[in-house]
Amino acid sequence: MKPEKLNKNLDMQHLRQLVDDIGLAQNEIARVLEVPKREFRAYLSNPQNASYRQMPYVVYYALSVWAAYCRYERKNANP
Repeated sequence: MKPEKLNKNLDMQHLRQLVDDIGLAQNEIARVLEVPKREFRAYLSNPQNASYRQMPYVVYYALSVWAAYCRYERKNANP
């Protein structure tokens, strides 16, 4: 099975929204994705910042799918 190609949106606000949708701290998300914490923070920083690094597609894909799953779970949670 081949994953579908997502349009990669590396806008800082979009990436931070994905993190918010997951509902965990950045450090915890980095740990689960097995990405160094400092590197993950660099992905979420302002592109004008010297520490900025472009998020690899595989990390973006995992973050997007995880965030979509969390949104789905919240929407369909039984009260």
